[in-house]
Amino acid sequence: MKKLSVLIPTYNREDRLKKSLASYTQEKIKNIEFVVIDNCSKDNTEALVRSLIAKDDRIKYYKNPSNLGYNRNLYRGFLESNSNWLCILPDDDLIEEGFLSELISAIEKNNDCSMIIPALKGDNIKSEYPFDRTTRITKGIKAFEIAFKYSGAVTGLTFNKLKINEKEWRLDGLIYPQIRIATFSSINNDIIYLIPKYFPIVGNHDSITTVINDDMNRPTDFGIFERLEILLESSKNFTDKERSNLINSLSITLFNWGINICLLYTSDAADE
Repeated sequence: MKKLSVLIPTYNREDRLKKSLASYTQEKIKNIEFVVIDNCSKDNTEALVRSLIAKDDRIKYYKNPSNLGYNRNLYRGFLESNSNWLCILPDDDLIEEGFLSELISAIEKNNDCSMIIPALKGDNIKSEYPFDRTTRITKGIKAFEIAFKYSGAVTGLTFNKLKINEKEWRLDGLIYPQIRIATFSSINNDIIYLIPKYFPIVGNHDSITTVINDDMNRPTDFGIFERLEILLESSKNFTDKERSNLINSLSITLFNWGINICLLYTSDAADE
């Protein structure tokens, strides 16, 4: 059994994947695997990854016979993984050397938790975090709030496979399966918000116009209504008063985020 499975979903990003894999594998941790799940790329992704496997046998490669969509592709990584803990790292981001060692240390100290949410760095990420140090959040309302707010960006999100209710992982065409998993798992299990010494780094590669018109078929509403549906459904586990307060506070946060994304889209469109 591996200490950690790093899931790297990819599609037609050979050049970016090469840089990301170099970053992700720089630490020579032995009992770890890097699971590349290729959603039927048409470029030279397969040749690239197989050449890297020849140099680093920690890398595993699985290619779908057709494009299954992001959600199902990520679920295949879940099925192919050989660890009870799964860290998701996209095919176009980076990590600072030392992050994975810190993450494994956090796992070993909190093996009964359901997930670890790391603080992020990047051009499009404000360095404003809900805590000033690594914090364990008790299951329930507060954990739910943190899980919903901070699991939208998938980079570095780490899940305890044993705490995931697969019935809540709907194999549909939606784009935020990690938020659904995070919110449901936070209701019955403590979670960790990790302020690492070494950070995951989120890139800002594409304009919003490119993002919503690429081959991933992402919705033009940026997934706002999907996230709202997750909030409405998962909050049913609380009392009516608690649920009302959660919906009011978190929906305001969600729509403020949506407004900012739309303003960014307008700015991108004006520049093109």
